[in-house]
Amino acid sequence: MKTIIIPCVGMGNVSQWAVNTMIENSSTKNKIPIDGKYLYPFINEKGDTPLCKWCNVKKDIDVIQLLSPIIPGYESLFIKQIVREIIEGEYEKIIVMDSLDRGIYDEGLRIWHKNSIGELNINNDSNDEIAIPLEDTSLFMRLLVNTLSKQLGDEEFKIAMEWIAVSVYDGINIDAVNTLLKKVNADCTMTLTDKDSKDSYIGEVYV
Repeated sequence: MKTIIIPCVGMGNVSQWAVNTMIENSSTKNKIPIDGKYLYPFINEKGDTPLCKWCNVKKDIDVIQLLSPIIPGYESLFIKQIVREIIEGEYEKIIVMDSLDRGIYDEGLRIWHKNSIGELNINNDSNDEIAIPLEDTSLFMRLLVNTLSKQLGDEEFKIAMEWIAVSVYDGINIDAVNTLLKKVNADCTMTLTDKDSKDSYIGEVYV
């Protein structure tokens, strides 16, 4: 199943860190820059820009690398840009990773899942995961689902979607990164180790 993984800029940069781990563990990746005009400016010594897509991180799995927050007021335009990438890439599954404020949300994974964009089924069979309705996810996720539904029409029933969020305090959260990776690994049959994530910390990400 052709899958795209999208990180959100959240507490502790956890989902971005997880994406970097996936990228660094790939020997088959292919980088495609995306215009980051709706994000805060960013560049590092590697020449990375705020937004790009890495193709074939694993077989049939692409990831979006997001190194800078969305400029306030441009959320809808940024979502439309991501939706174009999804439609043009003909993805069958979308996984959105996020991190939430542990001071507000309980410990554990919070999951929103649908077998397709066009249905509202929540699938959860783990005591360590909290299944929640769409309205309790995030602004990014709600905008993404609504925009996809409008753009895809009847095609929405062909795309599965999942939002995975972990709650953390700000700081270096290696365990939370590995929790996200293990969940994504299980869903995508990827292979990453706990050790690898410790070498992928992106402290340079603009927050």
